[in-house]
Amino acid sequence: MQGLAYKDADDARKHIGAFIETVYNTQRLHSALDYLSPEEYEQKHSRERQMEKAA
Repeated sequence: MQGLAYKDADDARKHIGAFIETVYNTQRLHSALDYLSPEEYEQKHSRERQMEKAA
């Protein structure tokens, strides 16, 4: 996938999974997640859960 330009709606549909994984989950910040990306939020909470288990 190069950039965010698609030939048509079918091309966009074909690449939606890659968009979600490479942009939405890794780069886009969410106010509901304390302005972290979903990936950062999950990593943060995973570390916190591990620390709780270790305590």
